[in-house]
Amino acid sequence: MMRRFQAKALLSGAFLCLAAAVAGAQTQSTDRTAYFMDGYLLRNRVNPAQYSYRDYVSVGVGNINAGLNSNFGIKTFLYPDGNGNLDTFLSPRVDENTFLSRLNNYNPIMANVDVDVLGMGFVVGDGSYANLSVGVKGSVKAAVPYDLFRFLKSGSTSGNQYGLAGMGVRGRVIAEAGYGMSFPIGDIFRWGFKLKGLVGLASLDASMQQFDLSLTGEEWTVRGNGVLEGSAPLTIGTKTFDKDPSVTDMMDFSNITFNLNSFRPYGYGGALDVGFIAEPLSWLKASAAVLDLGAIKWNRNICGVMDAEYKFTGVTIDPGSSGNLGDQLEKELDGLSEFLVFRERAAAGGGFEMVPMTFNAGVQVYLPFWKALSAGLLYTQHLEQAYSWYEARAVANFCPLSWFGLSASYARSTFGDSLGAALHLQLPLLELFAAVETPTLVFSKPYSFYEGIQPIPVPIGNLNLMARVGLSLCFGQKFETPHPEAD
Repeated sequence: MMRRFQAKALLSGAFLCLAAAVAGAQTQSTDRTAYFMDGYLLRNRVNPAQYSYRDYVSVGVGNINAGLNSNFGIKTFLYPDGNGNLDTFLSPRVDENTFLSRLNNYNPIMANVDVDVLGMGFVVGDGSYANLSVGVKGSVKAAVPYDLFRFLKSGSTSGNQYGLAGMGVRGRVIAEAGYGMSFPIGDIFRWGFKLKGLVGLASLDASMQQFDLSLTGEEWTVRGNGVLEGSAPLTIGTKTFDKDPSVTDMMDFSNITFNLNSFRPYGYGGALDVGFIAEPLSWLKASAAVLDLGAIKWNRNICGVMDAEYKFTGVTIDPGSSGNLGDQLEKELDGLSEFLVFRERAAAGGGFEMVPMTFNAGVQVYLPFWKALSAGLLYTQHLEQAYSWYEARAVANFCPLSWFGLSASYARSTFGDSLGAALHLQLPLLELFAAVETPTLVFSKPYSFYEGIQPIPVPIGNLNLMARVGLSLCFGQKFETPHPEAD
């Protein structure tokens, strides 16, 4: 049990996405889908210079977002055999080069949950707008190197060498409170900012600076150097390593105790968003923003290190074994878990880390013959070391009425292609927003899978899955409406 949990936790759950219902999404993915929609209340999340057209207050359900993103999907791991059945990538009938050609040097998986507990926006002066938000963000991100998939596919072929450096898992739960303002500068420009206070509730970092695996005959040799650090209300037990009795302080991931009574903030920090908007013509608008310029200091209470060389014999992996996908992966990962030996160390105390920064730049054009129709282009660059990503998004908006809007988008990103759609309804007292993000709509055929199961068609592209809903109470007179003819 320990080996199974340890392998799946530290090897980043590359395959859990095939069966698990994980909540999360790219940061602000739905906001980018609806960014150019005139009635959307939360456009300031993409650019703090943006503003809402009504005063609003939301509690609890103003913004709930969940999803999952990766640069691989079902078609990476399942292959039709020509007889109406599916083979897993571990099957000897699946060519190794065919499978590996669908992977990159590093393959990220990102799951995030974003909930606003409180949000409000209101006019504070001539053309100025303020907003306040309090929420919680949780994320789990993993980096899976190419050689891990090559190892699982090739098995224990004599003489194989595998380099798994860069493999890691990163998790964060952070509470955020922010106050922002948007100001006009003449008739053409606006600028805005948002100050954020951050409270760290939990963190986890497991990374491998070196992880070289050599297989020669029946002997396995691993040379590893890695670090596990965390800040959370839990204690990880220790035990003696059965392959090397001199190691008596091996971290035992099957013996974790949660100490919820001692729960407390584990970090504090702050960040700043800054943005600008230019509208040189009535039908043209350009914008740019930098988000999350800041840092947070964590007080760590968990620490483990891996810095050793181990040799084992008698381990056999058969990539052509029969059985379902879960059984095959469990066997592969259980074998590899014998090398993941983290030894407990005293936590080094606090340490600063930069908050991952995001850059957005966009342009929007209103059609001259009917300004209820508009189109936009938005480029996003997210900087987070091994978990950095980019996105280029094209958006079409249809807002024939001041209280109704639809938005559709196509995006090309680190995670492949995706389609997005958003709906906005601004009723006399309520504002409702809903959005979804999916891979491009290529579906599987109803293949048989093992015990004659006939699955319904599902998207087989890269994992770009997301859903967001929000409900807010609106009041007061409408703020500036740039295109009043859309009534």
